[in-house]
Amino acid sequence: MESPHKDIITNLCVYVLKCMLHDQSGLYLSICDHVYLFLSACVTFFTEFYSHCLCFLHQYHFVNINLTWTDAQAYCRENYTDLATIDNMEEMKRLAESLAVDSAYTGEAWIGLKKGTSWRWQWSSAEGGTGYINWNIGQPDNWNNNEHCTEVQDNGGWNDLSCSLSTQTSYFICYTGE
Repeated sequence: MESPHKDIITNLCVYVLKCMLHDQSGLYLSICDHVYLFLSACVTFFTEFYSHCLCFLHQYHFVNINLTWTDAQAYCRENYTDLATIDNMEEMKRLAESLAVDSAYTGEAWIGLKKGTSWRWQWSSAEGGTGYINWNIGQPDNWNNNEHCTEVQDNGGWNDLSCSLSTQTSYFICYTGE
């Protein structure tokens, strides 16, 4: 049964998500004797599940095409929203689980994390830095002073690589959503 307040609740979910993206453990908010759980993990939508409102921010799309990071970003921006942005551990876990069941995934895929002009790591979709990181041990190592982009590997950890070397191509993950 659909809630008569679906539009109000959906808008509230979106508003709270925009304000609380960096809450690593999720946000619980009690409204009208219901508990609503807000997670930033999928495309923005509303659903009721055992009296809970679940709001998701990103829907991920694995793209089985080998491109440089720069070309992958252009592809994602043209066909989706951008390269994958991962705001917290729950999103990373969800992304890793979805990649594990994708038969085309070979263990490496570009995500949207890149060194900005200030030499700080930031998501390609935002001006600010990243609060959540999941580097593999020894990473980022900026090998040859030329690794400014990021791929997710089969263990879910991140590795820095060159953004635009023609020999440095990989599959990639785009997202749709806010």
